[in-house]
Amino acid sequence: MRPPPRALAALGGWLAGFVALGIGMRFGRDIFDEGLILTGAQEMLAGRWPVTGFWAIYPPGAFAWVAGLFLLTGRQMLAMRLVYGAVLALLPAMLAWLLWSETRIARKTGLAAVAGLALWLGAILPNYGYPPPLAATLVLALLLAAPRCDRPERAFACGLGFGVIALLRHDIAAYGWLALAASWLAPARLPGRARLRLVLASGAGAALVLGASLALYAGTRPAADAGGTALAVLWQRLILYPAGPFAAARGLPFPRPFAAWLAHPGLQPGLALDGLVLSATYALAAAAIGLAVAAWRWPAERPGLRAAAWFGLLAWLPFLGRSDLNQAWIGVALASFLLLWRAGPRARLALATGFVLLGGLSLLRQDLPWYRAPSVALASPFARGIRIPAREASYNQVIAAARRATTLYSGPLTHSHVFANDMLLYFLSGHVPPTYFAETEPGITDRAAIQRRIDADLRRARPDLCVLIPQPRNEANRSALDHAAHRTDALLDRHCAAPEWIGGYALRRCRWPAPVVR
Repeated sequence: MRPPPRALAALGGWLAGFVALGIGMRFGRDIFDEGLILTGAQEMLAGRWPVTGFWAIYPPGAFAWVAGLFLLTGRQMLAMRLVYGAVLALLPAMLAWLLWSETRIARKTGLAAVAGLALWLGAILPNYGYPPPLAATLVLALLLAAPRCDRPERAFACGLGFGVIALLRHDIAAYGWLALAASWLAPARLPGRARLRLVLASGAGAALVLGASLALYAGTRPAADAGGTALAVLWQRLILYPAGPFAAARGLPFPRPFAAWLAHPGLQPGLALDGLVLSATYALAAAAIGLAVAAWRWPAERPGLRAAAWFGLLAWLPFLGRSDLNQAWIGVALASFLLLWRAGPRARLALATGFVLLGGLSLLRQDLPWYRAPSVALASPFARGIRIPAREASYNQVIAAARRATTLYSGPLTHSHVFANDMLLYFLSGHVPPTYFAETEPGITDRAAIQRRIDADLRRARPDLCVLIPQPRNEANRSALDHAAHRTDALLDRHCAAPEWIGGYALRRCRWPAPVVR
């Protein structure tokens, strides 16, 4: 039996998304989020639990799936990128499925929208491993399956799915579940008690997964400098810190992304292009929010689309304060679903054209090898097949020095002013971080109390090489400030040689006093 046309359309959408992502999959490096996830997975394989065993603001599932993948494939960057790209390619696949089920939408318009979304997905990466896109893609898949969750036992299974997604990114899973619950409770053909039973059954499924995970964590022993019991550390790292110090330190001016980029040159290349892409991204997201408000009166037989609209409204709002493409993508994905489904024929054609242009503009801002300078292979046995621009070839010298070291510490050049450190270097060199606070974070590492804990870890680990990177001072938030906490800087000055600069990295060779034997 031949597959239905919309199944073929969905397959074509997935292939388009995967090819667009695959174009740059073997190219580039992300020392921040991708480095954090890869190194965290490496730490899990070494027996450390996320959050309680090493600093993390992502739930354990964000690292566990990569650690499990490494058990199957070996520790390879490309393996994670392939799986990550395969999941994100579901977005254009779901859009194609949705459009082909609507006979009133022209096929050419649908093709243009799918192509545009695929191009845009390929353009915002290589921020591989970043949990929010992964979690939100899976949430959208669950929401579009909402019509099948029409009985309590099916709603319970749907809730189990939300519980699993919460282990990747808890806030996005919560937004998805709230959106689905609201779509069930909104005016519908089902009686009130039946709708309430669906909500309770799905909530029970999610609670079962999360309860089992918390029970597993409650039996673990946190690292000595984690600062509390296992459950208390989870609450502080996953809830209090992102909502407080992190938001205060990393938030950017909104809604002025274009002005923010021009006012702070040097933050990213291609200032004018970034501003244009960001402005278009936020305009589409604003339109999706308008549809979310109107979704209350949408047809009751389309609960999945109505829930997707409300998910876009909930999940997009917390990202308003940080004006970059990786945070704004949810609005674009939702706009592509909802605007094309509800707009008139002329508006649909204009929107589809806009998606193609947005994808093309976004693609132009990337360091793709066919129109930029030549590339070189990333010199690590854990990065086979990955290449970086030839102008960054000095990074391979940094990797070589790190691999020769007995113990490595990767940090900021000045610990009183912190934006981030190179977490990817731990993974590429095969080192486990010597401190619980492996990822340097504003509002944490730049505080004297935390630096005392870092200093104690460094004295125990006695790293013979410290690789430090200068911190940007041009982002319009508190991460550009110096907090006058110099304990760790003073410790390194006492025990480490003057920096040897390789590219933009300062390498300091260290000699520590012999440990006191008692």
